[in-house]
Parts: sequence; structure tokens; C-alpha cells
Amino acid sequence: MNPDMSESGAREPEPQGTVGLAGGGREALDALRRAQELVRDAQAAIEEASRVVGLRHGAGPASGLEARLVAVERERQELTSRLREVEHQVGRMMTLYVATYQLHASLDPVEVQSTIAEIALNLIGAEQFVLILRDEEDKSYQVRLNQGDVDLP
Repeated sequence: MNPDMSESGAREPEPQGTVGLAGGGREALDALRRAQELVRDAQAAIEEASRVVGLRHGAGPASGLEARLVAVERERQELTSRLREVEHQVGRMMTLYVATYQLHASLDPVEVQSTIAEIALNLIGAEQFVLILRDEEDKSYQVRLNQGDVDLP
């Protein structure tokens, strides 16, 4: 069965937040889909074995399938956790890419300073900071931007 197809034959939508994943993210997503398919297959096999043999939990061929189901479910949970981590990393990488693009998009000093302030606040999470620039003419330093309660000398 194709991992992108549901039991009805319709194509399953790709989970949100996975578009454009790096190779590791795509591999984790594929592994998660395979694990989900194994879980469905194991559940169907357990139900069939229980129906045919008339067994409930605990004895006969169904117990081996139940153990396999537990193992596959554990693996699926691990893969789900790994996929979340990869998606989080991809999100951070995209944020860094956007910040870098914004920083390099302008040569206007005021825009560059504004972008630096935005990066410090939103990306780094700084509650307070100071941007100090050196004046080349008189070799002095000037506070160009400050945020929060910063004690300046």
C-alpha cells in the first residue's frame, strides 16, 4: 500500500508544517508513515486472529501480534517525537534565513538598525540591549539604539 494513499485509495494530505523539509525531515516523515501503516496492519491481523480463533487478549497467536503492535506503536511514538524535533529545527532555520535576508536586504543604516533591533527582540529574545556605533570622524562611540532599562555610563 502506498504510504500517501488512504484505505479508500484517496491521497492523504501532507501534515501541516512539513512542506520543504530537509532530507532528514522527509526521512522521518516517511518512517512515521511506514510505522503507521505497520500499526494498522498489526491491528487488522490481531482482530482477524481473535475473530477466527475466538481468542481474547493473552493466549495463542494473537499475543505475538499484540507484542508486535506494542513495539510498532512505541516506534511510531519515537518517530513522531523525532519528526517534531526536526520540524522545530526547520522552523528555526527558516527564521534565521528570513532574519539574514532582511539584514542583507538594505544598505540604509536606519533600516539595518531596525532589523538588528527586531532580531534581538524576536529571534534572540533579548529584553534589553544597546546598539553602540563608532563615529569614524572623531573616534567616539554613540548609542544608536537601546531597548529596556539599560544603565548607560
